Amino acid sequence: MDRSIVESDPHAATVPATDPHAFWHELLSARLVELAAAFLGMLPGAESPQATDGRYVFYFPLDPSRRFIKRVIGLPGDTVEARDGAVYVNGAALDEPYLAAAPRYSGYWQVAPDSLFVLGDNRNNSDDSQNWGPLPVSEVIGKAVLVYWPLPDVGLIPHYSLVTSPAG
Repeated sequence: MDRSIVESDPHAATVPATDPHAFWHELLSARLVELAAAFLGMLPGAESPQATDGRYVFYFPLDPSRRFIKRVIGLPGDTVEARDGAVYVNGAALDEPYLAAAPRYSGYWQVAPDSLFVLGDNRNNSDDSQNWGPLPVSEVIGKAVLVYWPLPDVGLIPHYSLVTSPAG
C-alpha cells in the first residue's frame, strides 16, 4: 500500500518496524504532512472539492488531530445510496475500477449543505462517511496529489472520473 503526502486511513498499512527506512519515514512524515497541507490549500479546486476529481485530505471529524484521505463521492444536496454491492449518487451507479471489493454494506444518506460524502477505497474496512456521516466542507485541507512512500512508488496519485450509469 502506498503512503501519500498525507496521513492515510487508520486501517491502511503502515511502514513495518523492520523497514530500514522507517526512522526517516516517521521523521519526515510530520513535516511532509504540514508542508502538504499548506501546498494543498493553494491548489485550484481545494476550496470546492468535486466528486469526480480524486481524493481529498481532511481533518477527521471525530478527532481533528488526525488527517484522513478519502474520495469525495457526494456533494451538498446529493443523495448517496449503497446497495447490492454498488454505490449510487442521485440514482446513478458509480463506476469504481479502483475498488478491490464491492461494498458489503447498505445505507441511504442525504448530503447536507456545506458537507461532503467521502468513502475510502477499502470500502469494507474504512472509517468514512458511511460510519460517521457527511464531512463538513470546513474540515477539508486540500486535494491529495502525490505518493511519497515507499520510494519506488513516488509519483502522482491517479484520479478517476466517477462515470455513472442509470440506476437499475
